[in-house]
Amino acid sequence: MTAETAMITTDIKSMKPADVFETAFMDSLIKEIEDKAKAHVPDLTTAKGRAAIKSNAYAVKRSKTLLDGLGKDLVKPLKEQAKHVDAERKRMRDTLDTLNAELIEPLTTWEKEEEKRKRAIGEKIELIIGLQFFEAEATPSADDIRDRLNTLNEVIIDESYQEMADVAEVEKAEAIKILELKLEAQVKYEADQAELSRLKAEAAERDRLDAERKAKEEEERKAQEAEEARIKAEAEAKAKAEQEEKDRLAREEQIRKDAEEKAKREAEELAKAKAEQVERERLQAIKDKEDAERRAEKAAQAERDKIAKEQAEKEAADKKRREDEKHRERIETDIEEDINRVLSHFGNDLGNVDIADAILDAMINGKIRHTEIKY
Repeated sequence: MTAETAMITTDIKSMKPADVFETAFMDSLIKEIEDKAKAHVPDLTTAKGRAAIKSNAYAVKRSKTLLDGLGKDLVKPLKEQAKHVDAERKRMRDTLDTLNAELIEPLTTWEKEEEKRKRAIGEKIELIIGLQFFEAEATPSADDIRDRLNTLNEVIIDESYQEMADVAEVEKAEAIKILELKLEAQVKYEADQAELSRLKAEAAERDRLDAERKAKEEEERKAQEAEEARIKAEAEAKAKAEQEEKDRLAREEQIRKDAEEKAKREAEELAKAKAEQVERERLQAIKDKEDAERRAEKAAQAERDKIAKEQAEKEAADKKRREDEKHRERIETDIEEDINRVLSHFGNDLGNVDIADAILDAMINGKIRHTEIKY
């Protein structure tokens, strides 16, 4: 034994490095060194004793250096192999990531174009739906409604609507139906207004003729009475004429009041009837508009829900694919690390070992994660 190996009696240089670094054998070497080192009784009183302490400590240090050098030689090729494997793994990941991006790009482009196409069709259908509505504060005339109907009838549902053609046809038919109902109500309303104006004019004309007739009759009656009074007595005629004049004026005033009261009652009745009709038509129009808006919102919400569902499904699929790729990479990394750890135990004798058998044995003994072999 040399000074540097004074603490080790076993000829470790003739052994395989992998055997030296087996846990049980390494425990025996460390215990041997500790026992030999602690067996020395230090003597600080003499120069020889102090030199023996240094020699003993140096022997421990040299034993450590020898064993550490053997370990470095053992793991050096394994580290180089691991470095090469890591570089190849990175090259493989980068290449396959690029390939994955190239493969998925046509689908991503198609999905964007598909979303743009569906949005364009949806906007065309919204325009069809919008033709049935007027501004909230506006009261469209029958001619206004006819113009909208003509515009709506000129809309052609062609192949540009694609799979939404049926929806477009339904919305167009619904809008036409609503406008036709509005037109019918507006035509009736305008006719009623014209009829009301005509009735008012006729009533005023009747009142005028009736007043003229009554006035003429009254004048004739008064003239006859005046003639009779004049014959009886001029004095009585004057007094009677004065009284008759007062009576005439009173009667004319009463006639005027009666005529005004009658005209007022008729005007109030007509105004009330008009107001009730207008209110009924306004409430019906509001109801029609609300019904149409609910149907339009329901259709729009259904389309938004469909688009959101498709987007969520796509995102979920993308997420699962990424998670699966990460999971596979983690499993492959674990298996590679375990295989490298198994092979590292053979050290310099790795070339004399059947690697397939070694790996199979490790799998059977559960030393390689994510693999399981049962007999």
